[in-house]
Amino acid sequence: MNKAFIKEIDATSDTRCPRCGSLGTPVFRQTLEAHLVPDGAAIFSDTALFCEYPPCEVAYFDHLQRIAEVSLLKHPVYPKSLDAPICGCFGYTIDQIELDVEEGTNRRVKEMWQRGNSPEACCSLNSPNGQSCLPAIQRYFLKLREQRGLDG
Repeated sequence: MNKAFIKEIDATSDTRCPRCGSLGTPVFRQTLEAHLVPDGAAIFSDTALFCEYPPCEVAYFDHLQRIAEVSLLKHPVYPKSLDAPICGCFGYTIDQIELDVEEGTNRRVKEMWQRGNSPEACCSLNSPNGQSCLPAIQRYFLKLREQRGLDG
């Protein structure tokens, strides 16, 4: 095949959302099929990238600039919807993290951490980015504590 017809992947631009420019998180077919309606999953071959920027209407995209918008999701997903569970495996929400911070405890977050590290977690299917929710839970918890002046 003539090289003129082969798209070379540019790691700096092809991994960024074509709509908002955010860096995408690579996902595999099983994640796409778990979160997109069949017509949405059919847009992509075996891999795509998840756009984690909340206001962006793009959910998934690929190196060929094909996109699946949030409207093609089977259900709301975090962080595109703050009402969706932050943990797709066990249904934990940001409201539960906020309660821990308000109560001055980490009981719920600790439970999330334990279950997220357990064999029953299936992040590659249940998380829209195909990865563990634990870093997002930790970031959100620490951000809330910092906003309330609880660290330092």
